[in-house]
Amino acid sequence: MPLDGSAAEDPSALRRVTPSARFVAHPRVSPRGDLLAWISWEHPQMPWDGTELHLAPLLDGSAGEGEIIAGSTDTSVLQPEWLDDQRFMFLSDASGWWNPWVFSADGGTRQVLELDQEFAGAMWALGTTWYQVLDADRALVQHGRAATSLSVLQLSTGELTGLDCPLTQISAAELRADGLLVLAGASPTRFAAIHTAHLDLGATGSSDAAPSLSPLSPLRSSRSDAPDPGLLPEAESIEVPLPGGGVVHAIVHRPRQTGIAGREGDLPPFIAQVHGGPTAHVPPVLSLPIAYYTSRGLGVVVVNYGGSTGYGREYRDRLRGQWGVVDVQDTVAVMEHLVAEGIADGQRLAIEGGSAGGWTTLACLTRTDAFAAGVSSYGVAELEQFRLDTHDFESRYIDGLVGPYPERRDLYVERAPLSHVDELEVPVLLLQGEEDRIVPPSQSELFRDALAAKGIPHAYLLFEGSSTASAGRSPSSAPPRRRYRSTARCSASAPPASRCSSCSGARILDEHGGEGTVHPADQPLKPAVALVSTSLLMVLALGGTYLLSLLAAEVADDPLTAGQIAPQLLVTAVLALALVVAMLGLASFVLAVVVLAKGGGKLRLGAALMVAAALLGFVFSFSVSGNVSQMPDAAVAVSNVFSVLEVVLEVFRAIVMIAGIVLLVLGIRQVRRERAELAPG
Repeated sequence: MPLDGSAAEDPSALRRVTPSARFVAHPRVSPRGDLLAWISWEHPQMPWDGTELHLAPLLDGSAGEGEIIAGSTDTSVLQPEWLDDQRFMFLSDASGWWNPWVFSADGGTRQVLELDQEFAGAMWALGTTWYQVLDADRALVQHGRAATSLSVLQLSTGELTGLDCPLTQISAAELRADGLLVLAGASPTRFAAIHTAHLDLGATGSSDAAPSLSPLSPLRSSRSDAPDPGLLPEAESIEVPLPGGGVVHAIVHRPRQTGIAGREGDLPPFIAQVHGGPTAHVPPVLSLPIAYYTSRGLGVVVVNYGGSTGYGREYRDRLRGQWGVVDVQDTVAVMEHLVAEGIADGQRLAIEGGSAGGWTTLACLTRTDAFAAGVSSYGVAELEQFRLDTHDFESRYIDGLVGPYPERRDLYVERAPLSHVDELEVPVLLLQGEEDRIVPPSQSELFRDALAAKGIPHAYLLFEGSSTASAGRSPSSAPPRRRYRSTARCSASAPPASRCSSCSGARILDEHGGEGTVHPADQPLKPAVALVSTSLLMVLALGGTYLLSLLAAEVADDPLTAGQIAPQLLVTAVLALALVVAMLGLASFVLAVVVLAKGGGKLRLGAALMVAAALLGFVFSFSVSGNVSQMPDAAVAVSNVFSVLEVVLEVFRAIVMIAGIVLLVLGIRQVRRERAELAPG
């Protein structure tokens, strides 16, 4: 593509370099400029499932078909980098782990070293790299399992020299020619930040001058408000044995706040955090959301369930065809282990996750009874619509996670949490970004509607203008606008620690220190608003019937003459007014019934009075209209307007009229109170 912008006017200025493929990544031109290496893959593979490494000559700026050097539909090859004009290095998991390999024109491919560690990860973004070529025989590599280490790899011998780097997660590393190394990463005691250090490579092949790294110097940190170290948890990597063999990897963060201990004999509640992807990995690094929980007496365990990267191809492939099964079983196994070991209170377990982690969260809540509550952030709730709504990169991802569609539609339906809402009995909080293109709001809203239909305690918070529901913000930024769209009733069955002190509603603790309570009033039809509307309609209906009665009485006392208003016109006007009053009474009745069905406590009592008022409105409006319509003409007195029965009804009407006015005032006050509670900040 010409950089002068001419292709905007002349599309023919764009030149295709490689043969057509669904996805292409890591294009690398040889130092001499005559060869091109790149990787490609097709649907339904993902880059961690299978890719092909191509090598082709560059002729007139375009590559021919060339040859496939490595990779296949079940072998993942990543990041080719040229060492010289005839050789390049790449990463392949052909041995079961992403390890370094080298290709040479005269010797083909060979594995540099075989180590049960990962030298790469899931390529979720184009341009992601995991190593840097230093010279024709050395590379700066990132590798590890639960955590990441930084080393210098000698390609001719396979010797790996570790560097003294305190980071446990490295997202980028770039070495300048003068030896200045720039690192982006984090650790259990450091926020994600950009650091600089000096890398001394020493003399090649000399044991006396091995590569060494100077202490890191922070250049720019993601945060400058680190809490006191006494508030931060300590990360503990564990392996939980599975009944059928194998293990689940997890990181435990026990409750911790220096100088404060829990009540003697009490075990802490624990929250399982499940990552998205699901092909992803959470290393042991400093996390403020986790520290928020642990500093307040709640433990957190991060579950790197089967399918996660960092533990080899076999562990990653455990999730193939088993999404919604293996991830659920592994998460529950970790929680059962914590309970059995006396680390967590088995009656106070919760779970949270986002995107694919939201799927696992909802699946655990609907398919097991291990958890007392859950939070799903932009979670996948069903699969058939999701296939159509998501972007192209992931549009066939589910083929490998569940099965091909429509051939295995039965699994798509059976695995979906949406299909098992009837098995759910615990409170759920749904968080959703309004502009999420990967997991659109329709997923959370489908689950929300299913929860509302069953009457399960829940809340739905939509973050307007946000692509995710992480709600991450600095203390100085404005909080996201919260939109309550679904029923969130008090949960008497929730653990005492999670209830609101005033109404036993489920308490929400956000990741940034904010705290809110979901009260019974946070419903799609606000009962307080309905109370105002219905009371107003009731007052109008009863007032209208009273005016009609006065009008009818006036007609009886002062018959009209032929020279005044036409009798038929008066009859028509009275009948029209009676019809309007009847419609007001009908609307009052419908709203009152809705409040009776969805409200609670005092609101239901008020709604019952409204129903009585609406029925009285019917009686009087039709009674008056009937009396007037039976008049032979406007001059005929209505002698039975106020019968004994109507006198009794008149008294009741006056009482309910007063009650309606009182309820109207109370309703207006309640609306003001709710608006104040839901206001930003």
